[in-house]
Amino acid sequence: MSLYIAALVSSYAAILTAEKEEGQGLVEYALIIVLVSIAAIAVLGLLGTEIKNSFNAIITGLKSR
Repeated sequence: MSLYIAALVSSYAAILTAEKEEGQGLVEYALIIVLVSIAAIAVLGLLGTEIKNSFNAIITGLKSR
């Protein structure tokens, strides 16, 4: 009987630990997405006009053909 109780307690502890780690992983992924988004917005803010000018040059080149 004590082996059954020990196995039950062990499996319950594993379930609690797994749920806690799963939530932690989700938060880590969310933080990564936020940081990548902030970096992308910063890069686009700094290079936005150069990118716009490049695309306008491409569009102008395609229209002239």
